[in-house]
Amino acid sequence: MIVTGHQPNYLPYPGFFEKIARADLFIIVDNVQFVKRGPFGWIHRNKVRTEKGWDWLTVPVLTKGKFTQSIRETRINGAQPWARKHWRTIEWNYRKAPHFGKYADGLRTIFDRKWEWIWELNVELIHLIMGWLEIKTPVKIASEMGVEGQAT
Repeated sequence: MIVTGHQPNYLPYPGFFEKIARADLFIIVDNVQFVKRGPFGWIHRNKVRTEKGWDWLTVPVLTKGKFTQSIRETRINGAQPWARKHWRTIEWNYRKAPHFGKYADGLRTIFDRKWEWIWELNVELIHLIMGWLEIKTPVKIASEMGVEGQAT
């Protein structure tokens, strides 16, 4: 059995889904420290291609005084209208792409919903994209499994 895991990235890259597709079980690792920047800072942000180059889409999260919080404990800052900006950026830059209409409603539904936790938003996006890609690998959430460990 091949078991693999990964932090719940925001709008994950294609290799993320290849990793899931090649596994017999995928574990969303939400019980590790939330990292805002650096090579692991993809939990609340990602880049999209625009006509002017790359544009960052960042979900505002509450981190002040919470350096050691886990991904699961990281709240989205609901006071900022991030979802509207993200949807508009995606719609404006991809609306003429082939098949955009096939996927737009699913994304729009996610961006129209009010989110409290970054991990929940990301898990919903991961499941949506897995459905589009017809990936049937079972998914479990690490914090719900009662498993702990350290990076090595």
